[in-house]
Amino acid sequence: MVALGLGGPEAGYPASNFSAQFRYAKQAGLCANPHAGEGAGSESIWQTIEELKPSRIGHGISAIDDLKLVSYLVREALPLEVCLTSNIKLGVCNYDSHPLKQLIDAGCVVTLNTDDPVLFQTTLTREYAVAIQKCGLGIEDIKDLILNALAFSYLANCDKSRMVNSFNMQFEELDTFFLR
Repeated sequence: MVALGLGGPEAGYPASNFSAQFRYAKQAGLCANPHAGEGAGSESIWQTIEELKPSRIGHGISAIDDLKLVSYLVREALPLEVCLTSNIKLGVCNYDSHPLKQLIDAGCVVTLNTDDPVLFQTTLTREYAVAIQKCGLGIEDIKDLILNALAFSYLANCDKSRMVNSFNMQFEELDTFFLR
């Protein structure tokens, strides 16, 4: 166990209701990894930051509506775990209005995730394909998303370095293959 998460409806269940549990988890050496800003607005993200001191934020897409919050996320390099299919299937937004590209272009640290692959009938590979096909991301954006996921994972630094090196070598081979 490396982190304590928090999911479910945000409206009516403010992050402050869970402050004690997250403080206890932090004292036990766990990271905080709550969801915020999918089912409620940017105020939910602010409250989650203040109350739960997250290492990463699940979703966080409503941050785009608050420039001060976007600036904070960029400055603090606080990652957002964006889950396209979840956002679409829950009716939070559609592909045309999804803020994934805007968040990336604003300089936010973003990773691409599945949320709950069985429930939303998706895979990480599908999420990357959708990001390219429906959200206008390019191959360099995808590379950055993958490197962000590695950099902000809860792995030991030596494991991160090994995986980043392996990924970069494989990506270079792929890039060379497509340039031929």
